[in-house]
Parts: sequence; structure tokens; C-alpha cells
Amino acid sequence: MNKYFSENKLAQFNNSKNGERFFSLVPIINAIAYVTTGLISNKIFNPGYLRAILVLPFIIWFYLGIKIKYSISEKYINIFLIYLFVLCFFSSDFYKTFSEYLKIFVSMSLFSLGYFYVDNLKRLYNLNNIYIIALFIYVISVVIAIIFGLGYKGYGDSAFFLGATGPNIAKNIVVIVLIFSSINLINYPYFSKNKRRLINVLFIVSIIVMLIALKRSALLSLLVGSFSYFVFSYKKSKYLKVIFISSIFLLILSPFYYSAFKSSLENRSDAALIGNDASIEEESRYLEIIKVIDTFIKGDIEQKLFGSEFLNDTHFFNTRRMLHTDYAALLNGSGLIGLFLYLIIPLIILYQFYKYKDPKQEISTELFAISFALIISSYILGYAGSISSLDLRALIFLYLGSCLKVIQTMNNYAPRVS
Repeated sequence: MNKYFSENKLAQFNNSKNGERFFSLVPIINAIAYVTTGLISNKIFNPGYLRAILVLPFIIWFYLGIKIKYSISEKYINIFLIYLFVLCFFSSDFYKTFSEYLKIFVSMSLFSLGYFYVDNLKRLYNLNNIYIIALFIYVISVVIAIIFGLGYKGYGDSAFFLGATGPNIAKNIVVIVLIFSSINLINYPYFSKNKRRLINVLFIVSIIVMLIALKRSALLSLLVGSFSYFVFSYKKSKYLKVIFISSIFLLILSPFYYSAFKSSLENRSDAALIGNDASIEEESRYLEIIKVIDTFIKGDIEQKLFGSEFLNDTHFFNTRRMLHTDYAALLNGSGLIGLFLYLIIPLIILYQFYKYKDPKQEISTELFAISFALIISSYILGYAGSISSLDLRALIFLYLGSCLKVIQTMNNYAPRVS
């Protein structure tokens, strides 16, 4: 390593204001790339490629420049990432598999960056502001798509255009909506009344976008995540008040979005009927899980442990449709070892939150409740397919790493950087 790229120079950058400023831009860069990539066909100027050029070197720079005593969560994340990296070399299409792997690497590495850069409430306050900006980018992109008819429509003939990613944008939105309580607790006391009103409007519009998108995994994540948060929340009565007031506003505004919501609901009603065997069998995810389990049962011990054709399942099954469920994709592509690591990592993170939270501290309890909601939601979103969804998983892992470090700092946990 030459003098310019010396460890000292790298460490200085990571510990400098420049490193912190660039870190704060990552959620915004991801949001912009997410809502524009599908609308720009030119590969050279494609925002997704430009995002990779900016964010990936920064993450590598971070790892090279800091001597880290990794937390138990990070150790398992790193083992998982190294394991998947090795599997890339056994794919018949290395470029395709490695390209998808980089999305997983970037999104999960942001846990460590959040854990390093966000070590106090002031920095979590700043991160919350960044997430508000990201949410605004998601919502305004949908508004622009509706006005100009851009991207993909939602489900149903009367559905609105929802932009480059269609209904999938609801999955990103639900993550930020679930951390709204953190924004309310940490940021609102320092906001003016007008700013609080604007953010409340953004919050309500975000819920409406989720309703017209009718992405079932996102709505289920919102319901289960909200309930999970409520169970552990320090301010249950206040949260119920927020839900009540939000419901009233959604009801008042329903004439503006009800027709699109109804059309989407009718379009998906057959598949949503619980207990209807015919409708369940029509669900592609159900069929792909059956196919993967059948392949797993018939496979040899090597197939069972390590899988085959990681993130190249279209080649393995000789089909155009990729596996849309994380659990099926990982079981087939990385075997029991990969699936186990994928499932255990959020639980280890949750264990660390439980270990360091102080039930007597309001903020500590609230951050634990929010993180629990995010982790539960990540499992639900995994059924819809999120393993290579860089933007979605980046939002989750970045915030989990940040909240964990803040809770540890509040409890005077020793620093881990030497």
C-alpha cells in the first residue's frame, strides 16, 4: 500500500468531518438512484452505476482505514458476506452472481458504518433528518409519476403510476414510517411547529402511497411492525393517539385515493383469499417454494449444505423468473448454511439490543422497540424478496447499527476502535 493509501490516511478520512458528511449522504444517494434508475436507459449515466461508483469505494475505504474490534453482530454479518462471496466463484455466471452479491455486501456493510459514525443522540438526530429527506424523495417521485404517467402502474386498471419501481417503493417507505416514533421523540422537540406539520403531512401521504401501491408485504410489515413497536414502546398512549389521528386524516382524504385503492384491492383479491386452494396454487411464490423444497430433498449433502448457483437460479431451474422469496433463493443458492446465517443475524442484533438497553431510559426503550419492529418487518419483507434489494436492506441495517451504538453509548459501553 503506497503512502497516499496508507492506513493512517484512511483512518484520518473516516474520522474526519468529510467521512461523516459522505456517510450522511448515502441514504440520499440510494433514494435518488432507486427512484430514477429504471427511468434512464443509458447505462453510462445510469444512477445505479453512479451510485455504485460513489458508495462501494467509500465502504471499502472505511474497512481499510479503521482497526475494528467487531461486535458479535458484525462478526456474523462478515461471516455471511465472506461465505456468499466464496459461493460467487461456483456460479456458472460469475458476473451476474457477483453483481447481485455486491448489493448484499453494500446494504449489510452499512450496519458497521452506522455503528461507527452514529455514536450519540446528536448524530442519530442528523440521521433521522436524512431519512426524512429520503422519504420525501420516495414520495415526491410517486407524485411526479402520477402527474406525468411515469414508470409502472400499481395493481388494477384504475391504479396510479408509481414510478420506476412500481408498487415495490412501498417496501422502502414502510421502513422509514416505522422509525417515525424515533423522529417524533428525538427530532420533534427541536423542530418548529410548521416543520412538524410538514413532516406530519409527509407521514400521512406516505401511508396513502402504501395504500394505493397495495404491496401486501409492505402493509403486513407496517401492521406487524407497528404492533411489535407498541408492545415494547415507552409511550403506548401517545402512539395510540398518533394512530387515531392518522386514521381520521386518512378517512378524510380517502376520496382522493379510494378508487385507485379499490381497483388494486379487487385486482389482488383472488390471490389474497385465505383458505382458497386454487388461489394459493396460483401464487408464483408458493409454487417456487415447493419447487425449491423438492430440489432440496432430492439433492445430495453438498447441495443441502452449500446450495447451487447462488443468485443465478434462473440458470439452475432453466426459467426466466428468478426466485422472489429470500428463503427459497438462499436455501437453493447457499444451502442450509446460508439460510441459517441469514435467519440468525437479525436475532443476534436483537439480542445485542436487549442486552444493552436500559428499561429505565425512555430513549433506550424506544430505540429497542423501533429496532424490534424493523427486524420483524425484515423477516416479512424477506418473503416478498429483499436479499438483493440494496436500498431497502440498506435503510434497515444502517438504522439498526446506528441505534445499537447509541444505546451502547448511553450505557457507557467502551469504544471499539483502536
